[in-house]
Amino acid sequence: MTDSYSNQLVAYLNQLLSNTAVLTNNMYIYHWNIVGPLFFPLHSKFQEYYEKGTSEYDIIAERIRQLGGYPATLSKYNSLSGIKEAVSKEYNSNEALVNTINDFKYMHRFASDVSAYASSIGDSVTSGIVGDNVAYLEKQIWMLEANVK
Repeated sequence: MTDSYSNQLVAYLNQLLSNTAVLTNNMYIYHWNIVGPLFFPLHSKFQEYYEKGTSEYDIIAERIRQLGGYPATLSKYNSLSGIKEAVSKEYNSNEALVNTINDFKYMHRFASDVSAYASSIGDSVTSGIVGDNVAYLEKQIWMLEANVK
C-alpha cells in the first residue's frame, strides 16, 4: 500500500471514527431520554448499542494507529461526521427508533464504502474489521425496521 492510499484510508477511518463517536453518543442520549410504554426494552437496547459503539470506536482508533495515523479528536467529530448529533430531550419510541434507523443506514453506507476502498487497495485487515460492523448494522436495521412497522 502506498503512502497516498494509506493517507486516504486513514482519512476515511477518521470519518468513520467520528461517525461512530456521534452515533454512540446519540445512543446514550436515547438511552437516557426514552419515555413511554417501551421504556424498559428500548432503554436496554440503546445500552447495547452504545456498548457496541464504544467497542467499535476503540477498534477503529487502534487501526488508524496501526496504519501510522492519528485518531481524530473530540473537537473534530461533529465536523467530520455525517451523522447529526441528537438533541438531549425526551424521545418517544417511534422518534428514537426512526432516528436510529436513519443513522444506522448512513453508517452502513459509509462503512461499506470504507470497507470497499480498503479492499481495493489490498488492505484485507481494515476491510474485514469494517466489514464485520457493516454486517452487524445490516442486521440491526432489519430488526429495527421490523419493530416500527
